[in-house]
Amino acid sequence: MHRDDNGVLELPCCPDSGSDHTVISRSHWGLLIAADPNVQQPLLDTPVQCLAFGSYPVVARTQALLHALIHTAAGPVESAEAVPCLVVDMVDDEFIIGRDLLATLGIDVDRQLEQLATHRDDETSDDPFSLGADEPPAERRAATDDEVRAAVGVQIETAL
Repeated sequence: MHRDDNGVLELPCCPDSGSDHTVISRSHWGLLIAADPNVQQPLLDTPVQCLAFGSYPVVARTQALLHALIHTAAGPVESAEAVPCLVVDMVDDEFIIGRDLLATLGIDVDRQLEQLATHRDDETSDDPFSLGADEPPAERRAATDDEVRAAVGVQIETAL
């Protein structure tokens, strides 16, 4: 994590399809303020309670409008407008990209997960391409959290 020559603060980030909000930790907020003292964090009218990793409850009392630049395999992508970001008192090594920022970037997580969950074999999927598999498809099972994260990550890379 560092500030580059253009004054951009680079933070490790994680797309989180389970988070409705984009979130920055108080420690990362301190780094951002050090990089740009003009950034403001107005108080929220109503505090927002969130569940952090491990179902640990955290409360955001402030938010900021930030221009998020995400590095992808296709190159850097930035939302057209500043994105609201909750500032929370928690220790987190990553800037959490919530559903709000994903939607701003045109990524519909619910739709992607629906497609992942309802994938069917060739004969019933209206897919014009034959995979040529001689064996019947494997039984369906629920996707693991790691598989969902990987699928969302691929979708972000593809969309950007």
